Amino acid sequence: MLSYVAAAVALALGVVLGIASVTPDIVPLGTESFPATPEPLGPTSFVSFPLRSFGLAEVRLQGGSCRVFVYVLDEEQFSQFTTSGVLPSSVMDCDRRAVGFDGRIRWLVVQNRGSTDVTFTIDASFYSVRTSRALLAFAALPFLLLGSMFFIIQGFRREVGKLSRSLERHGVLQKRQLEKEEKEKR
Repeated sequence: MLSYVAAAVALALGVVLGIASVTPDIVPLGTESFPATPEPLGPTSFVSFPLRSFGLAEVRLQGGSCRVFVYVLDEEQFSQFTTSGVLPSSVMDCDRRAVGFDGRIRWLVVQNRGSTDVTFTIDASFYSVRTSRALLAFAALPFLLLGSMFFIIQGFRREVGKLSRSLERHGVLQKRQLEKEEKEKR
C-alpha cells in the first residue's frame, strides 16, 4: 500500500513540476505614449509610429473622436501600406479602444477619417514573456516515469494474475503442468 502512495505522490509531483516548467512569467517592460505630446492630426490623414521589440503589448486609444482609427501592423503589412495604401481589416476605434497583440507587430498607423483636426493619445504597455522555470521539466521527467511505470507494471501484474486464475479454473494450467512433467520424465 505504501508503494502505491509513493508512486501516486511521485506522479503528482511530476505533473506539478511539468506544469510549473511551462508556466510563463509575464514581465512588464514599460509603457509609452504616442505621440509623446498630443498633436492634432489633420482631416483624412495618417501618422505612423514604430514600436520597439517586445513579447506582448496592450494598446489603448485615449481621446480622439469616433473618426480616429488605429491599425496595428507587422513589417509586411506596413510595407504594403507604404507602397499601396492598403490597411488590414482589424482596427481600433470607438467601439474597441484597447487591443492586445504579440511581438510581430511593429507599427501603429493612426487615421483621421473626420473633416476636422483631432487630438489623440495612444498608450502602449509592453511585456516580455519568459519561461524562467523551464529546467523544472528535467526534474519532472523521472517522477513522471517512475510513477507511471509503477502503475503500468502493477496493472500488468493484476491482469496476468486474473488471467492465470481464470486458466486455473478451467484446468488449462494443470494440463500444461502435467504435459511438462511427462516431458521431463522421458
